[in-house]
Amino acid sequence: MMIDIKQNNKGIKTGDIYKCYSPVLHNHLKREGFLCLDDGFNNETKKPYWLYRMTNALSRELILWTNNKNRQIK
Repeated sequence: MMIDIKQNNKGIKTGDIYKCYSPVLHNHLKREGFLCLDDGFNNETKKPYWLYRMTNALSRELILWTNNKNRQIK
């Protein structure tokens, strides 16, 4: 699997970025102390998104979020 390592206009490698489209998850990440790098709107859907630097800590938090979400659905 190849990861896109182009840099965006802020000098951040795109492979290092997590784009969040969930306002609920975005608020959770803010409460947990994760820093939102930027935000915007998807050109096609007009829905908001938030950009976070992908780190090991963020990856673990996303796994916990997914596991908890799956438990609530069942």
